[in-house]
Amino acid sequence: MTKDDKAEVNYLVKQLAQGNVDAFDRLYTIMYEVIFSFLRKYYKDDEVIKDVITQTFMVVIQKSKNRMYFTNCYSWILTIAKFNLYNAIRKEDKTKTSIALADDIVDKHWNEKVYDNVSLGIAVDNLPLAERNLLYLKFHEEATYKEIADAVNISESTVKRRLKSILENLRETLREEDCS
Repeated sequence: MTKDDKAEVNYLVKQLAQGNVDAFDRLYTIMYEVIFSFLRKYYKDDEVIKDVITQTFMVVIQKSKNRMYFTNCYSWILTIAKFNLYNAIRKEDKTKTSIALADDIVDKHWNEKVYDNVSLGIAVDNLPLAERNLLYLKFHEEATYKEIADAVNISESTVKRRLKSILENLRETLREEDCS
């Protein structure tokens, strides 16, 4: 990208901050292939890269209104794209780990469940898979909060909060059935 192109990017971001829709179209045209090529060096999944580019332009639109100086916008946009890609990769890895863990739990163990209370069994079966996995790890595997957090890639406090919420919902469900 030449100096003139970079100067045009600075100008277009400034125009975008002022609400010029045509500036967005031109900026998108200039930067799309540049961002795509830049991100392709870090990651090979074209669909993820396209999503990241969309997110990047959304951030550019939002943040351009708060920019005081419109210099080096080219690098600024590439930095936004890079961080959006890192976030997308991190989320994808977290999802893959959670899905693999969920499949492993369901395939190997969850079908062995035995409940003293039939209503509890039905209530647990109606929970989303992620919630059933947390319950399984806590009460069947007797894992600690830290072990659960490590296994499903969430923080220990999130594990505690989610388990508390799940148990409260189960109690409420069972109370409602007892009153019926």
